[in-house]
Amino acid sequence: MDLLATRFNASPIFDVSQLTLESVVFLKQRKLGIIKNIQKKLQFFIWSDLELSLNYLTTGGIYMKYGVVVFPSKSLQDLANSYRKRYDPHYSLIPPHMTLKNPFEATESEIKPFTEKLHALAKNYEPFTLQTTKISSFKPVNNVIYFKVSSTPELDGLYNEINQSFSEQNLEYSFVPHITIGQKLSDDEHSDVYGSLRMLKAEHEETVDRFHLLYQLENGSWTVYETFRLGKEA
Repeated sequence: MDLLATRFNASPIFDVSQLTLESVVFLKQRKLGIIKNIQKKLQFFIWSDLELSLNYLTTGGIYMKYGVVVFPSKSLQDLANSYRKRYDPHYSLIPPHMTLKNPFEATESEIKPFTEKLHALAKNYEPFTLQTTKISSFKPVNNVIYFKVSSTPELDGLYNEINQSFSEQNLEYSFVPHITIGQKLSDDEHSDVYGSLRMLKAEHEETVDRFHLLYQLENGSWTVYETFRLGKEA
């Protein structure tokens, strides 16, 4: 009523005789517009819920993001974190790691057979040596700074078989084993940071006896979905 009073310069209880033909047409059009707007919003919510339901029924669940990694020992993680807390904005989202399969999306029904393949695959590989040799960079491809990890036949084979087990993902880059310690840096930041780190020693050696399937939470952090121990006796 207050809106009508403002529209027709009248008190809240106005005289209907003041309504002109133009005013009546305006009110009808406004009412129709409001109704159509409500219908569109309802239709959007109905179709969104329907699409979500159909997606769940046809694909076996909601898509989530997964990845496969190796977590190094605490000592190497501590060393990596001493740099990551300054140079890696993902520091709080995931511990230092070596990626074996980049993030990919899958439903619960899709990930179950994948985990079975990973368990079978892990039995075919014995624990292997993870050796870091130096601090390097992917510049000019991107401004990522990392601990370089030496390639081994076991590591390369594990990487290739894991990615072949879930082949929907295209491999954007060739496999360069590494543990990221800095990323999302501007060109100037990268130049300064890498210039100060590249001559530091980063020699470390340890044995890897497991790898992990992770999934991403709503807040962007990653947590372990399942762990796979290497070796037939695992």
